[in-house]
Amino acid sequence: ALGYKKIFKALLNRILHDKYLISNVFPLGGRNAVINEWTKDKNKRNRPRLYIIDGDLHLLHKKTSRAPGLYSLPFYCIENILVCEHALTQLMVEEDPEREYAELKGVLNFEEWISSNSQLIDLFIMYAVSFKHCPEIPTVSYGLKNLISSDVGVVDEEKVKNKIEELRTILLHRIGEDELAKELEALSCIKEEKNALIKYVSAKDYLMPLLYLRIRRNVKTTAQNINLKYRASLHCDLSNVLDLEHYILP
Repeated sequence: ALGYKKIFKALLNRILHDKYLISNVFPLGGRNAVINEWTKDKNKRNRPRLYIIDGDLHLLHKKTSRAPGLYSLPFYCIENILVCEHALTQLMVEEDPEREYAELKGVLNFEEWISSNSQLIDLFIMYAVSFKHCPEIPTVSYGLKNLISSDVGVVDEEKVKNKIEELRTILLHRIGEDELAKELEALSCIKEEKNALIKYVSAKDYLMPLLYLRIRRNVKTTAQNINLKYRASLHCDLSNVLDLEHYILP
């Protein structure tokens, strides 16, 4: 999408700043298209290269794809790395002409935002089961607008609950109560993980749009969302992807 090559270059150059200079980023398409290109790479090129795919719902099933030259992100998608308290607070500082960092950090109230949206973890667990057993059912593509009732950047608890129950009913008819219970039990440990919301819930489709609402409610800004994403890429925490360099093909 428009602006993403610049975002990827910004992130990758920050990660690899003292070892590589990223000259270009090539969008290849979806997950399968990238894996196919990686499979066909016979090391005929003289430049270091790396094929990157999102974690997607595969991540919830602990089915990540990593090998020399292929790197699966350790979170749902690239936008998840932008869900960073410091980076988002810094955006608000840049847009607000008077308030300072500490005050705007309190306005963002990142921990409270995470807690208020924690129900999305349960929804994505149900999405993961649906993805496995009923791939024809829309999951992440179910619009966020259907799950919110305000502009505060928090989902509507009742709407999320209803969506979960809707998926549960479909799955009960498809795989039965015992199998569904087994699947949900296998995924329940996800809820105990630190930063589970930021890791497993799509930031592209859910978390970042919620944060745009929260930021715009508290700070007057005319910046487009893609510009906010790029600026977040200059400040976000990269500690979870520093191992990326070990997968680069020489």
